Amino acid sequence: MLNKKLFAGAVFALAMFATALTASAFTFDSKIDTLQEKKDMQTVLNMATGSTLSIDGVVGPKTIAAVKAFQTLKNLESDGIVGPITRAALTAASEGTTPAPAVSLCPNGMTLASNCTASPAGTTPAPVVSTVGQEGSITVTYDAIPADNLSVLKGESKAVMALKIKATGSDMKVSRLWLDINKRIWLSADTATLSDGSTVLATMPLTAGTVTETTVGSAWQMQFNGLNVVVPVGTTKILTLTINRPTLTQNSESVTVAATSSVRATDGAGISTAYTITARTINLSSSAASTTGTLTTSLNANSPVAQSVAGLSTTAGVLTPVKLMDIDFKGKDAKINITQLVATLAATAGTVANEVAAVELRDGTSVLSSVTLSTATATFPTLNIDIAKDTTKTLSIWAQMNPITGAADAAGITQKGAGITATLTSASTVATDASFATVTVSSSNVVGNTMYMYQYAPTFTLGATSATSVEGSAVGKKQGNYSIAFTVTAPSGSDIYIDTPTTLTAVAKTAAYGGTLAKSSSVSGVTSKGATFTTADKVAAGTSRTFTITGTVPDGGAAGFTGMKLVNVTWTDTDHGSSPALITQTWGLSDFKTTEVYVTAS
Repeated sequence: MLNKKLFAGAVFALAMFATALTASAFTFDSKIDTLQEKKDMQTVLNMATGSTLSIDGVVGPKTIAAVKAFQTLKNLESDGIVGPITRAALTAASEGTTPAPAVSLCPNGMTLASNCTASPAGTTPAPVVSTVGQEGSITVTYDAIPADNLSVLKGESKAVMALKIKATGSDMKVSRLWLDINKRIWLSADTATLSDGSTVLATMPLTAGTVTETTVGSAWQMQFNGLNVVVPVGTTKILTLTINRPTLTQNSESVTVAATSSVRATDGAGISTAYTITARTINLSSSAASTTGTLTTSLNANSPVAQSVAGLSTTAGVLTPVKLMDIDFKGKDAKINITQLVATLAATAGTVANEVAAVELRDGTSVLSSVTLSTATATFPTLNIDIAKDTTKTLSIWAQMNPITGAADAAGITQKGAGITATLTSASTVATDASFATVTVSSSNVVGNTMYMYQYAPTFTLGATSATSVEGSAVGKKQGNYSIAFTVTAPSGSDIYIDTPTTLTAVAKTAAYGGTLAKSSSVSGVTSKGATFTTADKVAAGTSRTFTITGTVPDGGAAGFTGMKLVNVTWTDTDHGSSPALITQTWGLSDFKTTEVYVTAS
């Protein structure tokens, strides 16, 4: 029965030329149950999407994939369910309605019209999901800018929300955004625009006809369909909603975006899921006009994450530039000019003024100001940085790091493994607007992630993970079996020694359910230990080895869902286990975990 939700596994294939078909009138007024109805549906799908389905009435993964492609083509929810709306679209297509170009299922850089040949010069191919067959998900949060409940005055066009969409496990194709609201927004604003950076994805004139009434007199929905935005796995995209208010509006009121609002995305396995977002307020209650510019600051979405920074020099006087953070400066309501910024630095080991020779403020590759660090504070004076009205400028803070020599804390020396963190002191920013009025930064301090300094450091790459719920100690009992594989790559200049026994002790459950986690480890390749550090697994310079952690959570304790995670890895670049001290790395490992499965109580 097609009225049940069907999930397709691997549904992506190279698109082929559609077989020429003559349109015949088919009517799909009720559920498609009979063999002939299913054959008729396959005929229409071939005609409308360019699919090459066998007309056999068998509804398998290929037919479901064609249904999803047809739904996307018609700007419908791409879920593979042939309900009343999809049946009506199939009927219309069968009556000779000229279909829109089919959705490309070709590899990246290909188009359906050219039979999966390279796109013509000067054209931009539609984005496609490259992680074919892989399941994934997205997390949706709000960026710090714009703030919630930000007032949009009459005569203004202003961003009111920025959705941060992160893809995990697979490239994720975002197809629509639905916002559930509690007011007739068209009485207070006239246009809503959804953008991906500088690219406008959709513009919605706000009227009683474009905003869907879902509950008479009390609930409405703004629907942005057919977005076709691909978020590559492991990256984040920001979709920004901008509201325009004309000078003359009928109403001025706040609009609540309900927590039932959602983003729909499809992974590489063709599984389409709606992800809800948290509530938000669009403040259209003011009827005043803005006269004074404002400035907000926030950490850029692509600012460096906490990580090991290798490659510092060991030669006295030789400096190494390291990016510490990227900061977004958002000017609103007027042009802004920044004349002073202040940053503070902190170190987890040693004295930061001994380790950092200079702090730089950069705009891209251009150094706007450089300050020799004598204390933990760097003041960048006499700046002249313009930010156009309602735009964002991204600036970076860099550190010129002194060499690592292994000596004690002293001027001109960076301690091995020292973590350096930069913070923008937002309240110390000096800026004026176009009318030379002083601009106050209302944002809190912007704190970057910690960069850990080394001459040599390994890189850790997550491999396959698994989690299965299997029969436990008795019939009806469930335990969880887990595995995490990761690859350690040593730099070309040094061997790396992984203290596997100590690392294994740090492996833990993701939630306190089930019994005590039992765990073990294995390492790929020929057994290789340190000559002195005999319990450590050696990764030779310039090579990689794969470490696999396996674990079992038996039934016991409280019942619930739990997984397994790698909390830290203990390593060193020297063949010893004591001096200098081993490095316990906690950063860069947040994704080194399994999914959670159900385990029962004892």
